Amino acid sequence: YIAGVITSTPNATNGNYVPNTAMVAEGIKCLDSAKTIFAGLSAGDAFSSVVSTIIPGYMQEGTITPATFVKNINTFKARTILANKRVAAMTTADWNAILDLVNNGLTSSEYAFMVKTYSDNSKSVIDKDWGSAASYTAYNDTYKVSERFIQDFNAGDLRLANNFELLPSALVNQRGRSITFGTRYQMTDGGIGNGANTYFHFDYGTDKFYIAGSYEENQLMKAEALINTSQIEAGLAIIDAIRTYQGAGVAASAGRGFTKPQAYEELRKERRTALFLRGVAFYDLRRMGFADPVSA
Repeated sequence: YIAGVITSTPNATNGNYVPNTAMVAEGIKCLDSAKTIFAGLSAGDAFSSVVSTIIPGYMQEGTITPATFVKNINTFKARTILANKRVAAMTTADWNAILDLVNNGLTSSEYAFMVKTYSDNSKSVIDKDWGSAASYTAYNDTYKVSERFIQDFNAGDLRLANNFELLPSALVNQRGRSITFGTRYQMTDGGIGNGANTYFHFDYGTDKFYIAGSYEENQLMKAEALINTSQIEAGLAIIDAIRTYQGAGVAASAGRGFTKPQAYEELRKERRTALFLRGVAFYDLRRMGFADPVSA
C-alpha cells in the first residue's frame, strides 16, 4: 500500500510525474483488506502478544488494539486518496470519501505508528544520534532551514520562536562538499521552552518519527475536505484547533470572513508547519501545483 502513495510515471505532455492509478487502486484494495481483518479481531492476550513482538516496547504509547489499527488505516487511506490527485482534479465524491475516513480516523488520544530512537543502536530502528533530518539542520551542520518554510509561519507563531534560531548571517558551503547554499536559520535542539510544539530533540527516545498518519494530519485532511465542500468556517475552526493543540498562540482564522482561496492558503501553511518532518510536504507541492514548471 505504500507503493500506492509513492509510485508515479512521467506525463508525456509536460514531463511532470503523475501517480500510477493502478498502483493506487491496488494500494487502497490492500488497505481495505487489512481493515477487514483487523475489524474481525479481538483485543486480548494473543493480539497483544503479537503486537508486542512486532512493535518494540519503547515505541509503544498507550494500548494498541485492533480498533487502533483500523483508525490508522482510515487516516492512511485518506492520505492515499489525497496525495494522488491534483487538487483541481478532486471531485465532491473524493472529498466526501476523505471525510468519511477521517471522521473514523486517528484522534489525539490514540497510538499512531511511529519510530523512536533507542539508547542501544543495535536495537534502535534508526541511528540514535543522527536518525532525523532535523539533526542535520541544527548545530551549524550540513543543511539549513528553507527561508520559504520560515515564511509559512503566521506572525507571532510560537512554534517558529521555539524551534528556529536566526543566525547573524547565512552560512555557505560550510562542509566544503561542493557548493552548498545556506540560509539564515538553523533548528534549535529541544526548543526554547515557550510551550509550543518542539520539532526536534537531539536526545534519543524523545521525538516521534511518524511512519504513517498522525492526529494533526487526520484533522488537517478533514479541514481541507470541508473547505473544498463549501464549509469554510468549519474547516478554519479545525485549523485553529490544530494551532492551539501545538501551542502556536496565533490569532484565530475562523470568523474573519475569509474567502475560499484565503482559507486554503491557511490550510496550506498549516500543513507545512504542523506536519513538518512527517513526510507529506513533497506530495503537497505536487498535488497543489507548486512543483509544476513555471511555463505551465
